[in-house]
Amino acid sequence: MPPKQKNDHLPFQKDGVQDYNILLPDIMHNLLHDFPGIAYRCKIDAKWTMLFISQNCPQLTGYVPEELLYNSTLSFEDLIYDDDRSYVRNTINRAVKTNKSFQLIYRIKHKDENLRWVWEQGRAIYCDKGNPLYLDGFIQDVTRNRELEDQLAESAHSLKKLNQMKDRFFTAIVRDLQDPVYSFISLSSFLQENLDKLSRDELLECVVQMSKSASGMDLLLENLLNWAKANTGRIIMQKSRFGLKSIIEECSKDFDAQVQLKQLQINIEVPDQYKINTDRQLFGTIMRNLISNAIKYSKSEQSITISAFLQDELIIVVEDNGVGIPRAELKTLFDMDRNYRTHGTLNEAGTGIGLLLVKELMNAIKGTVEVESRLNRGTKITLRLNQKMLE
Repeated sequence: MPPKQKNDHLPFQKDGVQDYNILLPDIMHNLLHDFPGIAYRCKIDAKWTMLFISQNCPQLTGYVPEELLYNSTLSFEDLIYDDDRSYVRNTINRAVKTNKSFQLIYRIKHKDENLRWVWEQGRAIYCDKGNPLYLDGFIQDVTRNRELEDQLAESAHSLKKLNQMKDRFFTAIVRDLQDPVYSFISLSSFLQENLDKLSRDELLECVVQMSKSASGMDLLLENLLNWAKANTGRIIMQKSRFGLKSIIEECSKDFDAQVQLKQLQINIEVPDQYKINTDRQLFGTIMRNLISNAIKYSKSEQSITISAFLQDELIIVVEDNGVGIPRAELKTLFDMDRNYRTHGTLNEAGTGIGLLLVKELMNAIKGTVEVESRLNRGTKITLRLNQKMLE
């Protein structure tokens, strides 16, 4: 009978039975080496005294196993973030009392002083009498997963907030559009029916009112478009160099009808030589909103001053001495959730949407906006831009 061939791939055989126990240390070593975290055995004491920690301990904690075993340098309890210690101990104690496994996520302090989120799963080992002896378990770094979850939650919150803002913004725009649209429709119908009966002065008054309504609609629709772009990241800056005074004068002319109706005086105190380098359309939208607000809340025969000067920054100020804003409302002036609404001095609609957009667009062109106001004393709005815009 030929001799049996030796098979090096089979486990060691004793009396014809394969003995896997001899290979168990190698198998466990390989498994633990490839495990993305640590395996441990610890006492159920105040320090979670470690009796065994697998070799990937430095990747998770920054410490080699010898520093944590038997609390040689520090204990595992010391690694647990202070705010999470009670949670960890209470969760594990409940599982031990009910002879159940546990899972939990908490933070540890890495040797590099940064916090790491870890996921732990384990179970108590009991003696024959049912008393808990120690814990066996696994701990894995889930910091990246946690960061992704936080980012996803933040994105979901931002999306929800954006949708809420969109709804409020659209509602406010539609509400503000109603007045100029209805006014334009009624005036055009009135003109159609009574054209031959109206005097020149009456015709002029109708045309002025229609011009006012058209300007209001144009600004609201422009605001709607720019707000949508600002809140969906679709604002594309198209920089050009243009005269600061000329664009302010151009924006002011858009409101000639309202200025004439209220007999206002607009003073533009801007040096002729100031030329700025930014997006002309966005800057024009900013100025039109500020001028519109100043006109809306000014009383008849008052004045509005638009000035610019250098003071480490390029500062542009739009100031009126109209109805002003209550002090309590100033803190929430740029909050989309604010409920404060006020009409202009000729009952013009006012929701504050224009100022919200001004802040959005100032952020887009790397500037800031500040508002000072006193009730019945007027409002001063200050724009601050980098002086380099003049270069």
